[in-house]
Amino acid sequence: MSDLPVIRGDERLAAALAALAVARGALADEFALQVYLDALADLDISLLERACFALAREPRAEFESALPPVSTVRARVSQLQRVESERAQAARLLPMPPKSDEDGPRYFCLDCFDESSGWRIFLCQGGQMCGRTVAHTAHPFTKRCHCWQRNPVVAERKRRLQVSR
Repeated sequence: MSDLPVIRGDERLAAALAALAVARGALADEFALQVYLDALADLDISLLERACFALAREPRAEFESALPPVSTVRARVSQLQRVESERAQAARLLPMPPKSDEDGPRYFCLDCFDESSGWRIFLCQGGQMCGRTVAHTAHPFTKRCHCWQRNPVVAERKRRLQVSR
């Protein structure tokens, strides 16, 4: 039989937390590691490892514990998730359309003319254009434009709007 404590949870996270404690000048005991493992079990392990190593590079304030609070680790993981999400979204965008000097505005999408909401308005004449199979009166309806998640003009407009807030 071994005298080593039994820690339940991801070994990679336990190693990252132990390295974080050592980098900040202390050793994490088994009880503290188990509390952190239980409190962080719902998060992505690769993001947790990155968060721990990023926190390990930050200086430890006087009288601050070796392991930052769980909320600090969770906040760092959320920040990393946000950056990853923005990076993935930017990777899906198509290139911006070229600027025009004399022809007027150039649109990335000639179907929706870069409408920020991504919706296109159509007028159904009462046929099957809108998806209904029964005869009906003419009416307007909307559909998402095919470009709504990949339009770089709309993405840039939304980014500028968020920055100005």
